Amino acid sequence: HIGMGPLFLLVALADGVRVPPEDFGGRQSVLERELETRHGAGLDVCEKLRRGSDIDIVVSVPVYEEMWYLRDMVRNFLIFTEPSTALVLHLNVRTPYTPKELDEIKSFSPRVWINPKRVYVHPWTGSLFLAHVLNMEYALSRPDSQLSHVVTYASNARLLKVGMEAYIRKHHASLGYGPQERHWKGVDLVPAVPDPFMKWLVRVYSSWKKNVNELFGAGFKKMIQLKPEGAFYPASVMQSLVSKLRESNTALANAKVAPTFLEEFIFPSWAAHMIPPCADDSNPNDCQGTGHNIIDVLSISSNRNGTWTPTPEEIRKNVMAVDTLFGVKSISRHHKDFHGTRKYIHSLEESKAKDRCDG
Repeated sequence: HIGMGPLFLLVALADGVRVPPEDFGGRQSVLERELETRHGAGLDVCEKLRRGSDIDIVVSVPVYEEMWYLRDMVRNFLIFTEPSTALVLHLNVRTPYTPKELDEIKSFSPRVWINPKRVYVHPWTGSLFLAHVLNMEYALSRPDSQLSHVVTYASNARLLKVGMEAYIRKHHASLGYGPQERHWKGVDLVPAVPDPFMKWLVRVYSSWKKNVNELFGAGFKKMIQLKPEGAFYPASVMQSLVSKLRESNTALANAKVAPTFLEEFIFPSWAAHMIPPCADDSNPNDCQGTGHNIIDVLSISSNRNGTWTPTPEEIRKNVMAVDTLFGVKSISRHHKDFHGTRKYIHSLEESKAKDRCDG
């Protein structure tokens, strides 16, 4: 499943000892030692990139990874985003970050926010949706934020260029996936002809039917599916969703154990439901100039053998050459740098960081 990268979990043992999965290739990997030698314990970014002011866009990402990988993701974010963009992290409760590590995460930057609420994000369940909802709720409630937009992101995605904020502010909502598939089309919740591809939608409706009806109304017949990586929505739309979910006595509890990835259905369906021209499925091309996801999913997982890690050539062709795409997924969590992909991304980071820090 595309976008399930953030869900593969560390194994928590007694007394806070943790054993990483094979994806990491070992606790103190060669890459981790290299990164710590290169960047030290911190992020090695200039103070200019760390600063935050007038936060209006927040990027939500559930994380569970080892510190070297988390540093790498945060550093990438700080280099390619504006001072008015914040990152809100949901830390998987099953990942026992040490007090020292938590202190380091909190010190990354004023625009890296740590959600104090932590839940167990389990593969193939609605708990990822829940983590994003909790992140949105936390970000929207902060007195120092005047949010205009919310972005859902993946911990194994990486930004490759600046400019996503201008695109988000121009298009407001991502109701299509990719430049060639800009607009969504509603799908019957109970199709007349069974479609194996829509088995996940059937699971959404069968496992969360009561709550779907609570959110959208009993007469709601169509739902859409869009990937969450790099999806963006008006903050007011997501605030209305969070409020609606909180009005329910069961929605969030049921979401946590729903046997499917609710975030691919509920977020875009709610946004379309709240934007009147998009709510009319008879004319899906009239959605108030909405755009597409800012992240291109070139591989579906960060698997350990690297076969699904995009190559630099694939990134250049599919992302760097497209003006309206700003990042890529997924970047391997293994200690080995398959295809030299991380080295290539680091070279983009170094060049952009020098320009922005010296400029």
